Amino acid sequence: MNILFLTREIPYPANSGTKIRTFKILQFLSGKYKIKLFVSSFTKAEIKNKKDFESVLPNVEVLCGSPVSVFNEKNIVKKIKFCMNLISNLFSIVPLNVKKWENKKISRRIKSYIHQENVDFIICDSIYQTANLPVTGENGNSYILLEHNIESEIIRRYMENERFFLKKMYIYYELWRMKRYEAKIWNSAKYSFVTSKVDLDILKTRVQGAKADFLDNGVDTEYFTPGIDEKEDDCILYFGRMNWYPNSEAVYFFLTEIFPIIKAVKKDIKFFIIGKDPDKSIYKLAENDACIKILGEVEDLRPFLHKSKVVVVPIRIGSGTRLKILEAMAVGKPVVSTSIGCEGLDVFSGENILIADKPEDFAKKVIGLLNDESLRKKIGLSGRKTVKEKYDWEIINKKFSAFLSNLK
Repeated sequence: MNILFLTREIPYPANSGTKIRTFKILQFLSGKYKIKLFVSSFTKAEIKNKKDFESVLPNVEVLCGSPVSVFNEKNIVKKIKFCMNLISNLFSIVPLNVKKWENKKISRRIKSYIHQENVDFIICDSIYQTANLPVTGENGNSYILLEHNIESEIIRRYMENERFFLKKMYIYYELWRMKRYEAKIWNSAKYSFVTSKVDLDILKTRVQGAKADFLDNGVDTEYFTPGIDEKEDDCILYFGRMNWYPNSEAVYFFLTEIFPIIKAVKKDIKFFIIGKDPDKSIYKLAENDACIKILGEVEDLRPFLHKSKVVVVPIRIGSGTRLKILEAMAVGKPVVSTSIGCEGLDVFSGENILIADKPEDFAKKVIGLLNDESLRKKIGLSGRKTVKEKYDWEIINKKFSAFLSNLK
């Protein structure tokens, strides 16, 4: 079976939730099927990533698109063009976040490849990869959609946290457009996969009769394992791609509203932040507080997980499920999360996680774990048991394999 897999970037190194999910699915598929990976935003900087990826998954052939529009450029001319496109897009029913991925050259390449090759399935890695699909012909209804999030839910929660009126109105407009676009894509897809039953319920409520299911995020429980006799430091850990707004917002929320409460009780506690490109506001907070350590991107997350006493996930904007929670649970670390942070996962506060939404409650639960080693071990062991039984990638890929076999 031949599969054309459309993705935004080369999922290697697999150092973010999106890349990990994509890489693990490709790793599984490449052992069973012939895969052509079409990367839409391939740039010169990714040449090394392409070589490394092909050495790890040699059965996957990488087809490179071209840099996408001007939305990701930084020089002044491109910024002016960006502003012009932003204004012109106000009169389009296509969401801005979809519009910026449209590229006629890429669309022609995909269409040409589909006509030349015997493609059994097109898999779109997120809704944004549908922007350049052929809209007519025999392949118009043959793509499988793998969602990482429900994008309109992220926009909705972003809007709820926005205070500036005009910006809030624009976000509302973008939300309306994204909901329309999602409904169109979910309705026309051969099948759609989201990452949790929560997201599946949203999808099926909006599009009656849509062919859809959920395919959980997972974790490699052989790679992420508890540390052996490692001494924990007095530290709290957050990790994630820090140039993604929900992550930076979560860390800023924690630092300004939760961490001061914890420090009033635990004066020597440290907060470690792992992830590339933190926002300037976070750097500014760290400059004025020696207890905040920004570590940037690290090659191996596991030593930092083993040394930390608590992992926090104070996310207030998001959709899908958080791989950071699964990775922390896999190494037996207790997690304190907001309701949105752990949404869609099979977790229960007091059993395999602690959940709190108000700053005072969140801080209280973190302090409780810091002070109680037996509670940390109890929550950590229960979390490890949960991921072993339900979220190992081998379990998830078996479900996906059975689906593809039945869809032939």
